[in-house]
Amino acid sequence: MTKRKSELSILNIIMFLLVMLIHVISWTINNLDKNSLEYVSVLVPWRLSAFVVQGFIFISAVKLFASKKEANYEKFLFGRYIKIIIPYILWVFIYYAYFIKHYGYVFSWNDVGSYIVFGTICSHFYFIVTIMQFYFNLPLFKYIMRKETAVFMCIASVIFTVVFKHNVHFQYDDRIFLSYLCYFVLGAAVGMNYERACELIRKYLWLASIVFVIFAFLDSYIVYRTNVLGIPFVYVEAVHILYCIAAIFFFFGWCLFFFEGKKLPRFVQLLDRSSYTVYLSHVLFIYIANSLIWNRGIENVMLQFALRFVFTYVVTIAFSVVWTLIAEKMVFGTENSEKGRKLFVLFGKK
Repeated sequence: MTKRKSELSILNIIMFLLVMLIHVISWTINNLDKNSLEYVSVLVPWRLSAFVVQGFIFISAVKLFASKKEANYEKFLFGRYIKIIIPYILWVFIYYAYFIKHYGYVFSWNDVGSYIVFGTICSHFYFIVTIMQFYFNLPLFKYIMRKETAVFMCIASVIFTVVFKHNVHFQYDDRIFLSYLCYFVLGAAVGMNYERACELIRKYLWLASIVFVIFAFLDSYIVYRTNVLGIPFVYVEAVHILYCIAAIFFFFGWCLFFFEGKKLPRFVQLLDRSSYTVYLSHVLFIYIANSLIWNRGIENVMLQFALRFVFTYVVTIAFSVVWTLIAEKMVFGTENSEKGRKLFVLFGKK
């Protein structure tokens, strides 16, 4: 896939908008009475938004496997280091500096190494650790996907992921690629058969919508029952995995319906190109929003949520767009320039 598909660009934008929502809500949900209407009003969207990391993995696999180019693996991996790892390490230091100044952290190179390897300086960085594991194992995935049928691999990967999530538990199990295997395999299957897959998704979008509504209700009810009523559900992971799959294809299907083959406005394209910077930076702006809220003595939890929401979205998107524009235009010339291609990715472009 040599140029961005409009439907994937819109899906990517939806994902980063929702990932910000998850983290904005996370600061609110723990400060509300579990028996209050306010708690339920943020619990449900918080839970239903929790398919975005899975969605990012799906999109990455679609793009990788839709490409007709036989890329050199060493060059591919080097490119991922430049595009993904270097901006990630830069932001680890930015967060660390902020935490040292405002939260009493003490600098340690051992801590820096741990933060980078395990993605623990901030909760959302586990995604980078996870997606790089898929990139490291890309030749294996390509080999297996060519040997087995797409249908078999999709079914087998879903079963494996459910079993793994239910039975394997250790400190960093949330950032092991096997916990997200089915999303990458599903994306790979779609990417390898992109035109046919899109045709089927468009044809059965009505069914995907029904399945999405059913699992959205089930997933919401289970988290409500667990968090509010205190009644645990044994197969919560299985239901959530199926919900995530349903949500990914639901949103992908509607993105196809509305945007396939259409040229996106330049600003929308810019938002898509800014998405990795948005992902890396948005939690820092939540911390800054919290400081502003606390310094002004605002105690109403829902008012805090509203202010945090507006500040995070406006400032993160504005910052990320400017960051991307500087990298692409003002410093390194256009994206298509030789210098730009080599260097502007250091500033956060995926």
